[in-house]
Amino acid sequence: GLRPIMMVNSLRKIAAANLTDLFKEYNQDVFGNIQLGIGRKFGTEAIIHAVSAALSDYPELDVVFSDFKNDFNSVDRKKMMNAVKKWFPEMLPFFEACYGSTSAAWVPGVDGVYEILSEKGVHQGDPLGCIGFALAVRHLFVKANELAGGDVLKGGFAKAYLDDLTTVSTFERTLEILKFLIKEGPECGVEFNFFKTKILVGRCASELEFEDRQKAYVGLGFLPENIYGHPDNVPDKKLSFGSVCLGVPVGSTEFVSSWLEDKLAYLKNIADVLVSASQSMQSKYLMLRMCLAHKITHLLRAIPNAHVQHFATQFNDLKIVSFCSLLGINHLELSAPRKSQLLTHIRDGGFGLFDASSTKAAAYAASVRACLPVLEEVLPQLRNQLHVDFILASESEDSTTNFNEWRELCVVDEDSSLWYMHFVKAADSLKEIGRVHV
Repeated sequence: GLRPIMMVNSLRKIAAANLTDLFKEYNQDVFGNIQLGIGRKFGTEAIIHAVSAALSDYPELDVVFSDFKNDFNSVDRKKMMNAVKKWFPEMLPFFEACYGSTSAAWVPGVDGVYEILSEKGVHQGDPLGCIGFALAVRHLFVKANELAGGDVLKGGFAKAYLDDLTTVSTFERTLEILKFLIKEGPECGVEFNFFKTKILVGRCASELEFEDRQKAYVGLGFLPENIYGHPDNVPDKKLSFGSVCLGVPVGSTEFVSSWLEDKLAYLKNIADVLVSASQSMQSKYLMLRMCLAHKITHLLRAIPNAHVQHFATQFNDLKIVSFCSLLGINHLELSAPRKSQLLTHIRDGGFGLFDASSTKAAAYAASVRACLPVLEEVLPQLRNQLHVDFILASESEDSTTNFNEWRELCVVDEDSSLWYMHFVKAADSLKEIGRVHV
């Protein structure tokens, strides 16, 4: 079948956007730290950090990256209206005007004009569509988090970014969550897409236990090829133990490294197209500096430094080579100071191509710091005083240093995301007393 792409009336979009902005201060009260896609900053990063920490520090837990069938267009409007009435009653008149009755769209075709009725789901391009969907499925995701335990010490957690639900929990609790969503989800218009949902099975006591878990998930309808065993149980599948979570790879070191290699190849193709484009040299330089140079910022903020170090260095090399190609010079003839100048910020006399290698640690730390309220909820260990160990590992009380230099003074377990989060908390504490400049 065909899925038409439509947009709502422009005046309605303006009104809906203003209404969304008017009530944004209440989003936290309604959605809490479970639905991180409505009125929240750094929602994707918080979920990625939480999942990464669970995979590295709680390898026995199962992780499910849920994908649902066309859910925005299928969500039950009655459920949505009831939820709006309960949580945002002031918005109800506007929602009723938009979704209170069936509307029609007319699409020209080969045999004339076709009438397409809009009877369920939210309208494409509607600023209130995300809120309406999130309200309609709120009870599902809240219950999923309750079944998971709420934090890793109680069994696990569930976090959503709009319709992307990620659950981390024990095998038994994960089964309960999936059974609940399979049973209750369709009433709200939410059904699993078994072809795209991925499951990472946590470390098991034996290969037989992994096979039993896999059979249980397959029994619910999930595809065996989308169920991956922990590298300790299936050593020859290390490359496949992982998934892309909200645009960022999480999983085994091998999976993340392989994904980053493919990403670098993709970026190289973009760079080649840019260099060969029939535009002026100035235009191509601006595209290189303003667009391509920052293509990996989200990865630097979300992936632990140990995994992204080589990738950042290669990306720097790619930008240098591309810049030299624009000028028609051999990059091998450039001295180290000249290469460094290309990556230096314009205000400091450079060409502004962004040094990924020197900023990756600070970028990741800044992201973790911004996400601490959510991370401390699902990872209660962050609320203890372990980060004091890093403060004690720093230099004398009289000295100050920058973030990267201080980081080198600390003994950090790069394979533990949770350990690094304690390190970030320590850096933040030292910043407040003028000991570390971030």
